[in-house]
Order: sequence, then structure tokens, then C-alpha cells
Amino acid sequence: MMNRTSQSEQQESLIDDYINGVISEAEFEVFEQQLKEDPELRARLRQAIAIDEYLREDFASQCEVTATWGDALKGNDLAEGEHQTKLVAEKKVAWWPMAVAATLAIGCLVYGLSFFSTTEYAKEYAKKGTESDVAQQQLDGEPPEEDSSKGFAEGFAEGFAVLHELNGNHEKYQVGKTLGAGAFKIEEGAAELHFFCGARVVLEAPAEIRIISAWEAKCIEGRLRAEVPPAARGFKLVTESSEIIDLGTEFALEISDGDATVEVIDGEVAVLHRSELETRLRTGEARYLPKIGDSEARAYSSISPTKNFLEVESKRKESFGVWLRESESLARDERLLAYYNFQDIDHVVPNIANQGDEFSDASIVMATKEDGRWPGYKTALDFRRAGARARVNIPGEFEALTLMAWVRIDSLDRSYSALFMGDGYENGEPHWQIKEDGRLMFSVMIDDSRQPPGNPLSGGIHRVYFSPVIWDFSKSGEWLHLASTYDPEQREVRHFVNGECVHEDTIIDKYYTDTLRIGAGEIGNWGQPFRRVPTFAIRNLNGRIDELGIYGAALGKDEVKEHYLRTKVQF
Repeated sequence: MMNRTSQSEQQESLIDDYINGVISEAEFEVFEQQLKEDPELRARLRQAIAIDEYLREDFASQCEVTATWGDALKGNDLAEGEHQTKLVAEKKVAWWPMAVAATLAIGCLVYGLSFFSTTEYAKEYAKKGTESDVAQQQLDGEPPEEDSSKGFAEGFAEGFAVLHELNGNHEKYQVGKTLGAGAFKIEEGAAELHFFCGARVVLEAPAEIRIISAWEAKCIEGRLRAEVPPAARGFKLVTESSEIIDLGTEFALEISDGDATVEVIDGEVAVLHRSELETRLRTGEARYLPKIGDSEARAYSSISPTKNFLEVESKRKESFGVWLRESESLARDERLLAYYNFQDIDHVVPNIANQGDEFSDASIVMATKEDGRWPGYKTALDFRRAGARARVNIPGEFEALTLMAWVRIDSLDRSYSALFMGDGYENGEPHWQIKEDGRLMFSVMIDDSRQPPGNPLSGGIHRVYFSPVIWDFSKSGEWLHLASTYDPEQREVRHFVNGECVHEDTIIDKYYTDTLRIGAGEIGNWGQPFRRVPTFAIRNLNGRIDELGIYGAALGKDEVKEHYLRTKVQF
């Protein structure tokens, strides 16, 4: 009889061969029988898949070999957004069909479902995406589902900039909307545009520009200030007679009747005027740029902040003050389990809810402090680094849950991006995430001791409640108020965006529980899904969070709307 040690070694060998796609037919027959009989083996296989996925993503992130558009459009596994290298993709070709067949075979044998045994379903399953998608779905406990986004390498959106802020009455424009090529004109107040290259431009009315691309705009009339971070160097503003090329700086530009004056506030710009050679202007320097046919002679006066610019800054500061008072008021809600406003950040984010205490403060790991919704006044945590997270521990049992946050998403470059996750995903624990296609996700573990039919590698019985698509690239860098409620009494799950309910779903008996828990968990990542092993999925949010509330109750539609209105930027 095989002793326990040798049996374990044999199983480890079978797991390795299965992961690497070299398992023989005879070995696979032994392996699938053992999987059927041994829950511990299924758990070890699940962990091995996660480790393999992590190593692949880590390797891919360090390589410079990227997929071409041609590869992506042909449906290869070299989709740019999944950061796969050609080397990894070539390996996938060899073992991906076997891995799919093995997964399907395990499903058939363990549960005897003829649904999995049909050739047509196997074909559809194989078309769903790469094995990284399948591994993530296995970890999440959900069988692969219909997803119209699969088979395409990227999502697409049109536009070159986003209208970030608007001061004054302007029926034509709406804050948060994408701006494509063409004119942008305001008759009163001021506006702030965020170009997709990273440049920020503030216009003072009356003003008009023509957006040419994410890297260029033509200035027709008015005053503006441009702030260009290093990543956006090369951003260009043109006038009738000149080109101003930013070299990573802040500068002001004033145009009247075709004549322009440029002043460098900080840094350096390159100026091409008429047919002259390029000249450089540095901090404190300025130049008059007359339209074609006019004389160069003109006295220069500094482009100092005027009434409209000063009013914009004043209103920004006033709006922040309103939020700060509202935040302190909201913290007194007795239903709050935790409320993190991300304002006083050191090595922790304090839980300022009246019901909270220092034991439920969020401990920061690798996340960095950055500007929040009010730059210069409000702070946020950025989770773009793979290990970034904020650790929490919220004890107790609850009859309902509401998770609500202000979130800035820069990109969705992995299968799942975490907002708030319970550590072990055990009974009653929530998972709140965003899928790579831009859908909001909320789920609660119902029974972690059982495997769902059709998915033997899952972590237990649960259901993911998806919203419609609420994010695409045009919303990159835009602050969104997101909320999800889980209400067992009403048997409803709801998703909200900017105060509006965008989706409602029914909790059926199979996925019903009225005992909810959180315990140890994470903001912005999911680092300890298996608790006692170092394996973790790559689910950090590529973006920022600057306010998060967790309620032990299901807030109503009007309450979510009120929270949004009371905490949004009033500008």
C-alpha cells in the first residue's frame, strides 16, 4: 500500500504535470478519480492554479515583449490588456486545450452533468478567453458565463479629453463627459479639462479652444493655464502664429484677437513662432506672440490670476469645507460599521465612524497617499502597485450590508479589480469588485464547504451580482460614487453609480443568507484568499479611493442619492 508521503508526492507531481500540460492520459485518469474523492486535493490544485497565474503575470509584467494589434484582432492570447508575452502565449497554445478538456472532464465525473459533456458547450467554453480568465473564475466560484466582450482584445471609447470641472451655467456641457475633436467654448465662469495624455487645462471665460487630439489643442480666445506632468511632456497648444510645446511644467496663455502672450509659471516650454527657430522659456519668463502680420513690439505684463481664476480656487476650497463638515456629520450614523474618509492618513486610515474604534482602522500596505477629489486639500490612497492594499478587521454579524465609496479608476488591466474583499471568502463574507469589462460586481459566500455544480475547482456556493457596464476608458481618471447593497429581508441586491440605481437583482433561495460577516479584509486588493499560504490573486485596483463607508444595513435609494449629493464636489 502506498504510504501517505509517497501518495502526497505523487499528487504534487500530477498537479505539476496538469498545470504544465504534460500529464499523460493514464495519469489523468488517476488524477481525476483522486479529485473526485479528495476535497483537500481539489483545494491544493486551486492554490497551484493561483500560484501559476501569479507567476505568469509577474513574469509578463517584467517583459517588454507585447502583442501586436494584428495578434489581438486575430483572437490570439496576446491581448495587450492582459500583459501576456509571446513566450507565455506560445506555451499556452500547447496546453490550453488540454487544460480546458481536463476541467470539463473533472466537472463531468464529479457531478455527472451531461451539460458539460456536450461538444458544443466545450467549444463555447474554449472560446471564452485565456486560461487566466478560467483560473480567476475558478477562484471566484463562478462557472464561466456568457460574456459578449470575450474574443476582443480591447474595449474602445471615443474622445481626447474629459470635462473635469465647470463653473457657471452651461447647458451644452456636462461634467464627466468625454470631449472629442472640435470646439469647446464657454461664455462665463471657468472650466477644467483633463486630456488623456495627462495634461490639465483650466480655461477662463470668455474662452474657446479646438481640441485636436489627446496631445494637442488650438487656442482661439481667452485665458488658460496648463499643468503638464512628466508623463505628458510634449503636450502642445497652438495659436494662429505659434506652437507652444510643454516640456513638463505649468504655464499660462492669454489670447486676444489672435495675439498671444505665454508665461512659464514653473518649468520650461519650447516656442515655435512663425518661421523662427525654436526658443526656450523657463520659470518666470514670458513672450509676446503676435498674429501673422503684426509687429513684435509690445510691452509685456504678467498673466496674473484674475477674478475668475481666483473665484474657481475659492469655490474649490469652499466645496472641500462643505464636504469636511458633511463627512463629520455622516460619521455619526449608528448603522456605520466603518467610515474611512482618507483625510488624516499616516500609516493607517482611521475609522471615524462613531461605532468604530482603533482596532478597525485600515492599515496601509504599499498604497501611496495622493490627491483626492479636491487636489491640494483632499487626500486619497492609490493602489496601482501590485501589493498595495489597506488591511481592516471589522468584527460581528450583520443582517444586511451597504458598501459605498468614491473611486477613481485609471484602467481595468486585470480580470478583477478589488474595491473591498473579505480575506478568506468564508460564509457570509462579501466581495466587491469591478470586472475587466467595466461591470460592478458584488457577491456573498453562502456555503464555503460545498462546490457548485459544474465547477469543481470553485471556493464554494455563491452568486456574483453584476451591474451593467459602468466604466470604460473615457471615464479614466474620473471620480465615481459607487455603492452596492445586499438586503436579505427584501431579497434584493442593488448597484448604484453617482447616486442612481443602475441595477436590481433578486436573491433566490439557493443564494440566500441573512448572516453576514466581514472580519479581516482589504480595501483595494485581495491578498490572503487562502490564509495560511502566500498565494494571492493579482486584484489591486489601478486607481484611487478617497472615501469608503461600510454599513450594517441596506441603505435605500433615496439615502444613497443623498450621500452622493452631500459628498460630491460642489463646483
